[in-house]
Amino acid sequence: MNQNQNQNKDPLLPIAKVCIGFLLLLIVGIFIYKESGLHNQASNNTEIVASRDLHFYDTSDGKILITDKNGANISVVGGEGGFMRAVMRSLTKDRIAMGVGPEQPFKLVANQKGLVSIIDPVTGNKVDVSSFGQTNAEIFTNLLLSSENKTEKEEG
Repeated sequence: MNQNQNQNKDPLLPIAKVCIGFLLLLIVGIFIYKESGLHNQASNNTEIVASRDLHFYDTSDGKILITDKNGANISVVGGEGGFMRAVMRSLTKDRIAMGVGPEQPFKLVANQKGLVSIIDPVTGNKVDVSSFGQTNAEIFTNLLLSSENKTEKEEG
């Protein structure tokens, strides 16, 4: 009878138990990491070297009008389906759901490592535009450096 029990055991059962145990340990570890706030400390430990509050408005001709916090025109960006439009749409989706429009500015920041991010202070959402390549990041970097009115054509 002991021999029959040994023959009916699946040889992969111990491996499956180890894999399930590892996955449970991984899930618990990720949960603890997220709840502890360590991931926020790791991403916020770099000093901000440049920052600008900007408003983004869709125009009737399909462009994006960008103004500073005082309402001065900074730039007008054209190009259908461009990178800036995609980033701003992803950020404004939650704003629209909350009933907030473009009257609240977004914060464009660059840190000491040269990474550029756009942050929505209303929702807390953030897009690290530098992670999409230098060309795409330059579209936003130019807004940090811009002090005059200008019109740009976006390639992306």
